[in-house]
Amino acid sequence: HTAATREALYFMEPVTGHTIPDFRPALAQGIPALQAKARSLGTPYGNAMARSMDAVLKLASRYRALAETKRRDSTDELERFCLDQIIESLSVVPESGAKTLAQAAQFFTLLWETMVIEQAPNPYAFSVGNLDRVLAPYWDETDTPREEAVELLRHLLCFFQVGDRCWAISQNVLMGGRDIDGKDMTLPMTRVILDAFFESNDPQPAFSIKLHQRTPDELYADIGRFFFTPGHSTPSLFNDDVLFELLRRQGVKD
Repeated sequence: HTAATREALYFMEPVTGHTIPDFRPALAQGIPALQAKARSLGTPYGNAMARSMDAVLKLASRYRALAETKRRDSTDELERFCLDQIIESLSVVPESGAKTLAQAAQFFTLLWETMVIEQAPNPYAFSVGNLDRVLAPYWDETDTPREEAVELLRHLLCFFQVGDRCWAISQNVLMGGRDIDGKDMTLPMTRVILDAFFESNDPQPAFSIKLHQRTPDELYADIGRFFFTPGHSTPSLFNDDVLFELLRRQGVKD
């Protein structure tokens, strides 16, 4: 096959389903805690799940070793600083829960990489879900300035790029929305991620915002710059009020 079509050939492998994994327990507790919970089930399945999570620990160990080697060999001050940040984060995660945004972004990346490798050769039937809610507990502007937080999120978004032409359109990041009582769930992290998407302007991952009757005007203003700046094609917009009404009619209460 030619270089122009070789990526598309992966779609010969059928996608069996689309999943939004919940990384919040892992980010909060660390991998060993999840492994202990899986083993406590006392079943072959639980033991298999615990063993499979070793992959995240091994990937992190190899990544840290590589960063330490590159740090030793590097003479570039900025590169050494960046590698120090990676090494520092990997001294905490994934063995323990994340405490900072840098650690949470590093942990998230390790989980995502391990997960998509497991589903090869078509490892893109996954979406992120509400990334703002996942990362919000780990950002405090007094510890991580807003500009630095935006750059961390831009690095995280890079890991969703697929192939030379970014053709895996199924990876979707959600933001905003409401809760079951109609309360707006826009967060400071929502606007940080918006800034990261706007500055990067990459075709992947797909980007969607959930709107509703109580969506704040500030969020509408942030969204507007995408539509009035040439070269931007995101985000997609969804009516969260309609979704909740449809769920209610189907008998879903929480």
